[in-house]
Amino acid sequence: YSLKNAEDRGQYFIQPFVGLGFMSSDASFSRFNGFDGSGTPQYANVDIETDVGHVIGLALGRRWENFEGELHFSYATVGYNAASISESGFVASVPAKGEVELFQIGARAGYGLPVGESGWIRAAGGFGYGKRRDFLALGAPLDLSYGNSDSAFTYDLLFSLGYEIEWGLDAFLAYRLLGSSGNGDFDKVAMHLFEVGLGANF
Repeated sequence: YSLKNAEDRGQYFIQPFVGLGFMSSDASFSRFNGFDGSGTPQYANVDIETDVGHVIGLALGRRWENFEGELHFSYATVGYNAASISESGFVASVPAKGEVELFQIGARAGYGLPVGESGWIRAAGGFGYGKRRDFLALGAPLDLSYGNSDSAFTYDLLFSLGYEIEWGLDAFLAYRLLGSSGNGDFDKVAMHLFEVGLGANF
Protein backbone atom coordinates (compact mmCIF):
# COMPACT_ATOMS: atom_id res chain seq x y z
CA TYR A 1 0.00 0.00 0.00
CA SER A 2 2.84 2.40 -0.68
CA LEU A 3 2.03 5.26 -3.04
CA LYS A 4 3.45 3.25 -5.94
CA ASN A 5 1.37 0.18 -5.03
CA ALA A 6 -1.76 2.28 -4.65
CA GLU A 7 -1.27 3.75 -8.10
CA ASP A 8 -0.60 0.30 -9.59
CA ARG A 9 -3.71 -1.22 -8.00
CA GLY A 10 -5.92 1.86 -8.37
CA GLN A 11 -6.88 4.66 -6.04
CA TYR A 12 -10.53 3.55 -5.87
CA PHE A 13 -12.07 0.19 -5.01
CA ILE A 14 -15.41 -1.58 -4.86
CA GLN A 15 -15.81 -4.71 -2.74
CA PRO A 16 -18.97 -6.85 -2.67
CA PHE A 17 -18.99 -9.45 0.13
CA VAL A 18 -21.00 -12.21 1.82
CA GLY A 19 -20.46 -13.98 5.11
CA LEU A 20 -21.66 -15.73 8.24
CA GLY A 21 -22.52 -14.09 11.54
CA PHE A 22 -23.17 -15.04 15.13
CA MET A 23 -23.36 -13.53 18.59
CA SER A 24 -20.95 -14.65 21.30
CA SER A 25 -23.57 -14.08 24.02
CA ASP A 26 -27.35 -14.26 24.28
CA ALA A 27 -29.55 -11.46 23.06
CA SER A 28 -31.97 -10.06 25.62
CA PHE A 29 -34.99 -7.88 26.16
CA SER A 30 -37.23 -6.81 29.06
CA ARG A 31 -40.86 -7.92 28.97
CA PHE A 32 -43.33 -5.57 30.65
CA ASN A 33 -45.62 -7.44 33.05
CA GLY A 34 -47.78 -4.58 34.31
CA PHE A 35 -47.76 -2.78 37.65
CA ASP A 36 -47.70 -4.08 41.21
CA GLY A 37 -50.01 -2.89 43.98
CA SER A 38 -47.92 0.24 44.59
CA GLY A 39 -47.91 1.24 40.93
CA THR A 40 -44.32 0.16 40.26
CA PRO A 41 -43.78 -1.29 36.77
CA GLN A 42 -42.75 -4.95 36.73
CA TYR A 43 -40.49 -6.51 34.09
CA ALA A 44 -39.30 -10.00 33.25
CA ASN A 45 -35.81 -10.39 31.81
CA VAL A 46 -35.64 -12.61 28.72
CA ASP A 47 -32.33 -14.07 27.48
CA ILE A 48 -32.51 -15.36 23.91
CA GLU A 49 -30.27 -18.01 22.40
CA THR A 50 -29.21 -17.22 18.83
CA ASP A 51 -28.44 -19.19 15.66
CA VAL A 52 -25.81 -18.64 12.99
CA GLY A 53 -26.86 -15.87 10.61
CA HIS A 54 -25.58 -14.28 7.44
CA VAL A 55 -24.49 -10.94 5.98
CA ILE A 56 -24.29 -9.46 2.50
CA GLY A 57 -22.95 -6.05 1.54
CA LEU A 58 -20.90 -3.68 -0.58
CA ALA A 59 -18.01 -1.31 0.21
CA LEU A 60 -16.83 1.64 -1.88
CA GLY A 61 -13.60 3.43 -1.04
CA ARG A 62 -10.50 5.43 -1.89
CA ARG A 63 -6.81 5.03 -1.02
CA TRP A 64 -4.26 7.68 -0.04
CA GLU A 65 -0.96 5.81 0.19
CA ASN A 66 -1.45 3.49 3.20
CA PHE A 67 -4.66 5.14 4.38
CA GLU A 68 -8.17 4.31 3.22
CA GLY A 69 -11.63 5.77 3.55
CA GLU A 70 -14.83 3.98 2.57
CA LEU A 71 -18.60 3.85 2.64
CA HIS A 72 -20.26 0.49 3.11
CA PHE A 73 -23.78 -0.90 2.98
CA SER A 74 -24.77 -4.21 4.54
CA TYR A 75 -27.69 -6.38 5.57
CA ALA A 76 -27.09 -8.75 8.48
CA THR A 77 -29.50 -11.13 10.21
CA VAL A 78 -29.18 -13.61 13.10
CA GLY A 79 -31.96 -15.99 14.12
CA TYR A 80 -33.49 -16.15 17.58
CA ASN A 81 -33.88 -19.56 19.22
CA ALA A 82 -34.89 -20.78 22.70
CA ALA A 83 -35.50 -18.21 25.45
CA SER A 84 -34.91 -18.18 29.20
CA ILE A 85 -37.24 -15.99 31.28
CA SER A 86 -36.29 -14.83 34.77
CA GLU A 87 -38.75 -13.08 37.06
CA SER A 88 -38.62 -12.61 40.84
CA GLY A 89 -36.04 -15.38 41.24
CA PHE A 90 -37.98 -17.81 39.03
CA VAL A 91 -36.34 -19.01 35.79
CA ALA A 92 -38.11 -20.87 32.98
CA SER A 93 -37.03 -21.96 29.51
CA VAL A 94 -39.46 -21.87 26.60
CA PRO A 95 -39.13 -22.59 22.87
CA ALA A 96 -38.84 -19.48 20.73
CA LYS A 97 -38.23 -18.32 17.18
CA GLY A 98 -37.56 -15.02 15.49
CA GLU A 99 -34.65 -12.92 14.29
CA VAL A 100 -32.83 -9.62 14.43
CA GLU A 101 -32.24 -7.82 11.12
CA LEU A 102 -29.93 -4.86 10.64
CA PHE A 103 -29.67 -2.73 7.51
CA GLN A 104 -26.61 -0.50 7.85
CA ILE A 105 -24.89 2.34 6.01
CA GLY A 106 -21.60 3.36 7.54
CA ALA A 107 -18.24 5.05 7.04
CA ARG A 108 -14.85 3.60 7.94
CA ALA A 109 -11.24 4.79 8.00
CA GLY A 110 -8.42 2.30 7.86
CA TYR A 111 -4.74 1.57 7.33
CA GLY A 112 -3.24 -1.12 5.10
CA LEU A 113 0.15 -2.78 4.80
CA PRO A 114 1.57 -4.95 1.98
CA VAL A 115 2.53 -8.57 2.67
CA GLY A 116 4.92 -10.01 0.11
CA GLU A 117 4.40 -9.08 -3.52
CA SER A 118 0.66 -9.69 -3.81
CA GLY A 119 -0.82 -9.80 -0.30
CA TRP A 120 -2.07 -7.15 2.11
CA ILE A 121 -3.56 -6.74 5.56
CA ARG A 122 -5.65 -3.86 6.82
CA ALA A 123 -7.54 -2.71 9.89
CA ALA A 124 -10.39 -0.20 9.92
CA GLY A 125 -13.12 1.16 12.15
CA GLY A 126 -16.08 3.46 11.90
CA PHE A 127 -19.67 4.37 12.70
CA GLY A 128 -22.96 4.35 10.89
CA TYR A 129 -26.73 4.49 10.79
CA GLY A 130 -28.90 1.41 10.83
CA LYS A 131 -32.49 0.27 10.53
CA ARG A 132 -33.01 -2.55 13.02
CA ARG A 133 -35.95 -4.96 13.20
CA ASP A 134 -36.47 -7.54 15.96
CA PHE A 135 -39.17 -10.21 16.15
CA LEU A 136 -39.54 -12.86 18.86
CA ALA A 137 -42.30 -15.46 19.28
CA LEU A 138 -42.34 -17.36 22.59
CA GLY A 139 -43.84 -20.85 22.44
CA ALA A 140 -46.11 -22.77 24.84
CA PRO A 141 -47.18 -22.20 27.51
CA LEU A 142 -46.80 -18.43 26.92
CA ASP A 143 -47.63 -18.19 23.20
CA LEU A 144 -46.67 -14.52 23.05
CA SER A 145 -44.89 -12.50 20.36
CA TYR A 146 -42.93 -9.26 20.47
CA GLY A 147 -41.49 -7.08 17.74
CA ASN A 148 -40.08 -3.65 17.08
CA SER A 149 -38.46 -1.74 14.22
CA ASP A 150 -36.49 1.46 14.72
CA SER A 151 -33.40 3.43 13.73
CA ALA A 152 -30.14 2.42 15.40
CA PHE A 153 -26.63 3.77 15.94
CA THR A 154 -24.00 1.31 14.69
CA TYR A 155 -20.26 0.85 14.96
CA ASP A 156 -17.92 -1.67 13.37
CA LEU A 157 -14.30 -2.78 13.58
CA LEU A 158 -12.73 -4.72 10.70
CA PHE A 159 -9.58 -6.76 10.13
CA SER A 160 -8.96 -8.27 6.69
CA LEU A 161 -6.43 -10.27 4.70
CA GLY A 162 -6.30 -9.96 0.92
CA TYR A 163 -4.49 -11.25 -2.13
CA GLU A 164 -4.20 -9.69 -5.58
CA ILE A 165 -5.38 -12.33 -8.05
CA GLU A 166 -4.42 -10.23 -11.05
CA TRP A 167 -4.21 -6.53 -11.86
CA GLY A 168 -7.41 -4.84 -10.76
CA LEU A 169 -8.90 -7.77 -8.83
CA ASP A 170 -8.45 -8.80 -5.18
CA ALA A 171 -9.86 -11.63 -3.07
CA PHE A 172 -10.16 -11.10 0.68
CA LEU A 173 -11.24 -12.60 4.00
CA ALA A 174 -12.39 -10.34 6.81
CA TYR A 175 -13.55 -10.41 10.41
CA ARG A 176 -15.93 -7.60 11.38
CA LEU A 177 -17.43 -6.75 14.75
CA LEU A 178 -20.75 -4.99 14.11
CA GLY A 179 -22.58 -3.40 17.03
CA SER A 180 -26.03 -1.84 17.22
CA SER A 181 -27.81 0.25 19.83
CA GLY A 182 -31.03 -1.06 21.39
CA ASN A 183 -34.37 -1.38 19.63
CA GLY A 184 -37.30 -0.66 21.95
CA ASP A 185 -37.31 -3.32 24.68
CA PHE A 186 -34.63 -5.30 22.80
CA ASP A 187 -31.15 -4.56 24.12
CA LYS A 188 -28.07 -3.61 22.10
CA VAL A 189 -26.35 -6.42 20.18
CA ALA A 190 -22.87 -7.19 18.85
CA MET A 191 -22.50 -9.47 15.82
CA HIS A 192 -19.30 -11.30 14.85
CA LEU A 193 -19.18 -11.44 11.05
CA PHE A 194 -16.81 -13.54 8.93
CA GLU A 195 -16.84 -12.21 5.39
CA VAL A 196 -15.40 -13.21 2.03
CA GLY A 197 -15.43 -11.13 -1.13
CA LEU A 198 -13.82 -9.84 -4.31
CA GLY A 199 -12.52 -6.33 -4.83
CA ALA A 200 -12.18 -4.44 -8.09
CA ASN A 201 -9.61 -1.61 -8.22
CA PHE A 202 -9.56 1.30 -10.67
